[in-house]
Amino acid sequence: MGEEIKQLRCTVAELLGENEQLKAENEKWLNELAEIRDMLPQDYHFEPGTPEYAIANPEGVKDLVRQIINWVGSK
Repeated sequence: MGEEIKQLRCTVAELLGENEQLKAENEKWLNELAEIRDMLPQDYHFEPGTPEYAIANPEGVKDLVRQIINWVGSK
């Protein structure tokens, strides 16, 4: 029983550490997203989730670029 408690404590500590790493990574990506949004014209409106998708998935960059090209072409 004592060994199980030690293992559980270690597991909880590892999970807490991983959670902190994920929070830091999330903050990094939020800052990246903010920089991307700052580069675009103020009146441009993304379709919901497009910048987030582009950051998380390289294929999403094509969708983001396509939206920007279409938006610029419509001006």
